[in-house]
Amino acid sequence: MIDTAPFDLALLKEKPLMYTTCRSVTAIVGLTIAIANAAGAAEPSEAVVAPPLHTGPDYCATMQQFIAGTRINPETIQYSGDDYDVGFKKSKPTAQPLVIHQYVGYQMPSGKTQAMPVTVSCKLKTAERIRTAHAGLTEDAAAADEDRTCQQWTEAMLDAVYGAADGAAEAGTTSEATSSNTLLPRERVRLEKENNVYIGPLWVNPFPFQAAYQAGGDLHLRSKALHAEYTRWMPLPDSFMGTHYCHTIAPEYLQALLKSELEAPGLE
Repeated sequence: MIDTAPFDLALLKEKPLMYTTCRSVTAIVGLTIAIANAAGAAEPSEAVVAPPLHTGPDYCATMQQFIAGTRINPETIQYSGDDYDVGFKKSKPTAQPLVIHQYVGYQMPSGKTQAMPVTVSCKLKTAERIRTAHAGLTEDAAAADEDRTCQQWTEAMLDAVYGAADGAAEAGTTSEATSSNTLLPRERVRLEKENNVYIGPLWVNPFPFQAAYQAGGDLHLRSKALHAEYTRWMPLPDSFMGTHYCHTIAPEYLQALLKSELEAPGLE
């Protein structure tokens, strides 16, 4: 059963990864968001904010809550595999109502298509922008906390994968063959420094984004972000200000790499 206890923003800010790890143990498979209000409602909803182990229609919505420390449930607009250039590239998230955009990629850097999701791209809003757009919330239900990075989401996903394997083994709901003992040792997984760009063309290109590569026997995980503050000295179009975009590895591809079902290519 998924834990739906109130989300503690103060604890998330003080010890974000510890909080995420503890909560992820309760969400072993198929994590879903516990939403009481309608999508985009002004009052934030209670939610378990940890990376899902499967890519679903609310994947970027969960990432938005994680990245901005918000309990507001955004509306998510999804794009199919053929809509990256035509639709997703041109899309812009909005803060009021909170509407975000999700693209799931199945392509490897070589152009080969996998049966499972390889990357997930999310166009989100910053915590600062959400706070200014939803300033009417009550004092005890802040609209958003502070921004976290896309690579922190990847690290939390690693916590969820290893925690789920250990939790399932301890509960006796899985075989030893799928316990964390058979996953790639955690010390051989390297989180690369996030590539944070400042203009849209540098974020959407090149496509597909390479989220993982193998080097020296280690698995390297990459993320790419575009973070444009809402209040800044440089003049920008209003639709672009207060945005936080993320290219990250999909959980299915990450699990396949950790289980050695697939091998990441070298850095291309």
